[in-house]
Amino acid sequence: MKTLKDISNIHILLVEDNPRYLETLIERLESFGYQYLTSARNAAEAQKILIERHFDILVIDMKMEKDKSGFTVLDAVRTGKLASIAIILTAIENVEDCREALKGRGAWDYIPKAMSGDRSGIEELHKSIQEAITYFNHWGNFKDETWINEHLEEL
Repeated sequence: MKTLKDISNIHILLVEDNPRYLETLIERLESFGYQYLTSARNAAEAQKILIERHFDILVIDMKMEKDKSGFTVLDAVRTGKLASIAIILTAIENVEDCREALKGRGAWDYIPKAMSGDRSGIEELHKSIQEAITYFNHWGNFKDETWINEHLEEL
C-alpha cells in the first residue's frame, strides 16, 4: 500500500473538553501539517457540527461531560452513516471501552493520551491518521459505497 504524503487537505474534528489539552493537540497537529482543524468541547456540540459539515477524521475524547460520552459521538457517526474515520484519543485506558469502541462502535483506533517511552499519544494519533487515510484512499469505504448505491438515481 502506498504511503500517504499530503495531509494538508484532511478535515479533522477534535472532540475534547480539556482546553489546555485541546490547544496542545491543535498546535501539534498543525506542526505535522494539518490545516483544517475544527473543535467541539462536548458530544452534543460535536453532533451538531457533524450535521452541518463532513470531516475525514474525528478525534474523540472518551470522557467529557460524562463518562463514556465519546460513545455518543461514535453512535452519531454510525447511525448517520457518516463516512468519517473515528479515532478515540483518551486518558481512559480501559480494555472494555477499547473493545467496545473498536468492535461494537466502529472506531478505527483507540489511543491513550499518555504513551510510554518516547512517543506521545499525539504522535501515535498522527501515525493512525496517516494509516487510516492511506487505507481508505486505497480500499475505499463501505459506507461510501452504500451511500452511492442508495442515491444512484439522483447522481
